[in-house]
Amino acid sequence: SGSVLLYLEKGDQVWLQAYGDEENNGV
Repeated sequence: SGSVLLYLEKGDQVWLQAYGDEENNGV
């Protein structure tokens, strides 16, 4: 988690990067 916060603060590009990274971790 935490990617949603990045989305709200930074933007969809940052969210997509963080989300994809977490998906690889199985979160």
